[in-house]
Amino acid sequence: MLRSIQRLHIPTIVIANKRVSIGDAKEIEYIIMDQGADEADHQIVARCIRGDLVITADIPLADRIISKDAHAFANQFNAFLSKHYSPNTP
Repeated sequence: MLRSIQRLHIPTIVIANKRVSIGDAKEIEYIIMDQGADEADHQIVARCIRGDLVITADIPLADRIISKDAHAFANQFNAFLSKHYSPNTP
């Protein structure tokens, strides 16, 4: 993932309640939330806009991201899909 971020110059924000490193690059900003367990989730949702990609193992967070017309993937890059998803959807 780090090489793709650097090669494509993708602005990336990593938000968590503890240090989670995906590597160091000028495109990556790390934000550590220390106010509580759900604060990182709230910050992710607040910053997320339509079309963003969020990588999370948290199903309730993924649901909140999908409701903002953004994309949520599990950390193994399996997509969380909205209940309106159809395999024939382009």
